[in-house]
Amino acid sequence: MKIVRALVGVMTLGAAGCGESSDPRSPTGPTATSSVVGTTDGLTPLKITPPSLVSPADGSRLDTRRPTLVVGNPVATHSPAAVLRVRFLVQDQAGTTLHQSAPIDLGTGTTQYALPIELGHDQSFRWLATAIWNDTPGASSAVRSFTTPVAAEPSPPPIETCAGSDPIDIVTCQRGKTPGFMDDAELLDFVNRLAANLNANGIGGGPYGVLRKAAGTSCGGYSCDIICAGQGGGQRQWDVLHDLDGPQLPIWYGPKQGSQIRVDVCEIR
Repeated sequence: MKIVRALVGVMTLGAAGCGESSDPRSPTGPTATSSVVGTTDGLTPLKITPPSLVSPADGSRLDTRRPTLVVGNPVATHSPAAVLRVRFLVQDQAGTTLHQSAPIDLGTGTTQYALPIELGHDQSFRWLATAIWNDTPGASSAVRSFTTPVAAEPSPPPIETCAGSDPIDIVTCQRGKTPGFMDDAELLDFVNRLAANLNANGIGGGPYGVLRKAAGTSCGGYSCDIICAGQGGGQRQWDVLHDLDGPQLPIWYGPKQGSQIRVDVCEIR
């Protein structure tokens, strides 16, 4: 019996809303419940339901920029033996097509498609799928959206370890890594790295941090030459540089506490 492989057009069952496209393949048009794409016996129309979108969920935030798209399989309601496939489409929010797959053979119950392109960070995209029979598009799914992950912040540079059991040895080692006169940015980097090295070496009295300084001379809002531990009435502070405006020599003076200090927030490193 002769198989008809194409029709003049694709007929959608159901009426389109006012102002909407009646083409079920149009992402802006209504989703068809089924579509007639041809006939396998010259008489009985071949009706195909659209794929149902499974994953990603509508409006979801993903943890990858190359998602795997999953749909429930379309069905040939009057010709179950008809071989169907699915085509996937990904667009930006303006409706511009970024990727369209070739027709994909159906899986068991669902069909998956790993997107071969990497999408941009922290952006929303649209996707849909269309049933295919003999290269003829049938009904399309609804249109859903997803958002890609935010770009990860760069990792901080590794701390150059200064080993030792005596804190003054660690202060001296860390000071030696920036010879000469240190400006405010270098001083802040010095105390940050020093506090981290004191903690890494397990120096007693910690954990150590850098002291916030809301008023007076500071390096980016922190003390330029003080290492701290604890909060409130239990806070302790150590001077780690002598002659801040001169040679900036390494020292370990403290702990100062109680009435000897102005208590502030100690940010542990």
